[in-house]
Amino acid sequence: MFFNKNIFFDYGKSTIRESSFPELEHVIAFLQENPRIRVEISGHTCNTSSWGFNKKLSESRALSVTN
Repeated sequence: MFFNKNIFFDYGKSTIRESSFPELEHVIAFLQENPRIRVEISGHTCNTSSWGFNKKLSESRALSVTN
């Protein structure tokens, strides 16, 4: 199974948009069916804010997806 959809956030926030929940549910089901698979979750941001702000936001977004 290949996941090609993104998880979306509002600008400058780490709260997952509700429209992203169906994609997350697909990923959860896949991981439950394949418990030995390991994944890496990372986040990214635009480059309009400071480096420090964007780094923290990226980490917060990845944590939101993980949770």
